[in-house]
Amino acid sequence: LTVRMPLPASPGSPLCVAHSRIKAIDGLEIALKGGQVGTDRYFSAIRDGVGG
Repeated sequence: LTVRMPLPASPGSPLCVAHSRIKAIDGLEIALKGGQVGTDRYFSAIRDGVGG
């Protein structure tokens, strides 16, 4: 995994991209967010491409 978009307002919950020889997985974006980490706008922020 490579961190694609660190979110300064949500430390510890980055958006990452997967790298694989398997075409269906290569480029897959994964949001690593657990529990109460991140703001209420976490998912809309990564959807909209903003950092917070």
